[in-house]
Amino acid sequence: MNRRTSRNKPRSASGGILVLAVIVLAFVVIPAWFFFSKCGLLVETQSRYQSNMEAASLLAAERLSKIVVIDPHFGFISLSNQPPIGKATLAEDGEPCPVTSINNLFATVRLDTIIAHEMNNDDMCALADADYKQMKRAEELLQSSLQSAVNPEDRHEWSDMNGNEISAYGDALALLETNLRSNNGGRPVAVRDFRVSLGWLKRGGTTNTSAPAPLSWEHLSAECQQGGKYKSGVDIPAFGKSFIFASVAPTPALADQSMFSEPDGKRFCSVVKVEADIEDSNLFDAKFGREKWLHISACAVPPEHAQVGPTGALMVFFPIGPADALRSLSDVLHLQDGQDKPARFYQAVDGDLPVDSEASTAPTQLEPWEPQDINSNRVVAAGLYCWLRASGVKPRIDSTLNAMTSEFSRSLKSSNLLYEFDPHGNVTISSLPAMPLPISVLSDQQVFVETRGDNYSICCYNNVYNLGTIKGGKHAGQPLAGDPINWCDLPYFGLSAESARADGKGAATGLTVVSNKWASGQIPGAVDRDDAEFQFNGKRAAVQPRQSYYSGGVAVELSISAFGMN
Repeated sequence: MNRRTSRNKPRSASGGILVLAVIVLAFVVIPAWFFFSKCGLLVETQSRYQSNMEAASLLAAERLSKIVVIDPHFGFISLSNQPPIGKATLAEDGEPCPVTSINNLFATVRLDTIIAHEMNNDDMCALADADYKQMKRAEELLQSSLQSAVNPEDRHEWSDMNGNEISAYGDALALLETNLRSNNGGRPVAVRDFRVSLGWLKRGGTTNTSAPAPLSWEHLSAECQQGGKYKSGVDIPAFGKSFIFASVAPTPALADQSMFSEPDGKRFCSVVKVEADIEDSNLFDAKFGREKWLHISACAVPPEHAQVGPTGALMVFFPIGPADALRSLSDVLHLQDGQDKPARFYQAVDGDLPVDSEASTAPTQLEPWEPQDINSNRVVAAGLYCWLRASGVKPRIDSTLNAMTSEFSRSLKSSNLLYEFDPHGNVTISSLPAMPLPISVLSDQQVFVETRGDNYSICCYNNVYNLGTIKGGKHAGQPLAGDPINWCDLPYFGLSAESARADGKGAATGLTVVSNKWASGQIPGAVDRDDAEFQFNGKRAAVQPRQSYYSGGVAVELSISAFGMN
């Protein structure tokens, strides 16, 4: 009996261990495996959904950056700059207009405000103040347009510069659903409460807009700029005015969701937040009483292209030669008897004067002043200010101020001087042996003022005073192109293709210009304006850009005639 008993003891122990193993396997290992496999599936699924939502947010941001709005004061505005190639941005002359980004608009007004104060010129400061008010109104216009574009209940249609309809909300939702279906073996995945909202980043973000150069001029802190570009979401004031830039990037980029903030009424909201509840019935068992919906969200900032291409020139023309008492732009801006009244003051209507036969004149005003308050100093101030405004963010502060005091005689070789900005923002002053740009031409809906003192007369042809297709007339306030169209390339005018490229013109635009007719002109290599055709990479450009985009054009002309002052 004892032997038998002793033999059966190991069998009972091994049997108990087996039973215990079965119990552990059934009630611990298998549930744990099931739990962790479900958790792993949840993490994998949520990661996949997150990637899908991020793609949707990037698409929504990209779509919003293309929406173009017409502002009555500044013309076409958007989240991103666009060159003058849009089919839906045509002026009455049949040529497209550029699109200005909201950040570029902020930066231009801020830069012009700084230059006006550095010049200590009250008239230019008054013009900057007036543009600041218009800037705030334009900001509200674009902001409300973008908010409308992400609202699925808003039936307003928005389009890009070519007139193509933009559907930021619809396109983002469609992409999300397509990606979810693709990742689910072709089976649809339910999406509810899909929302697209706009906000800003708490700790600031990036922009693609250049801060004023040189940076040392303002001593901007690291909080205000990064790598020579403005930071977004932080107030960067200038002479009592608040400037807060919108968050953008060179290309659509994801943003940290923890930094996303709802609109506060102060900051421009450009950061896109896309969110939704997404169902996956494979994740949860209904008997556990768990929801079958995952809330997924993602944030992205839209892209902004930098300002490109040449800008308009300031032409100073001396019909009967220069005068010793008027040695620089600063002298002309600060005439001692500047309280003289205009001899002629009008606006061109029904065409360009004196080019178009039906063109005539009409009474006008030079805001922000009343007609009785116009004098020669304010005429010159308005011309200089509008030239700077047309140049956007290019002007360097130091080079601009130096150009104001540079004596005409240093550069004058004939009867004209051209003041232009190179790609680095420096003012170049040249005197051409022959003038390809239109002289003493006032474009449609623009302003002409002539003032006369005892010993001088100053005529200002301000062709960029009224901007855009609403108020800017036939050319929408764009600089008047020269003829031949490729004058910047030609030795006939004392220039060359190499100098044009260095100045950001000609080949620097990526374009080449050819004649679609047999060239028979007297200027070697010249392409007449009426026969010009632009090519890109050796092929005809899909959209012909505004002609002044190749060589620049005349924005403002100051014609100075001095009598008895030599």
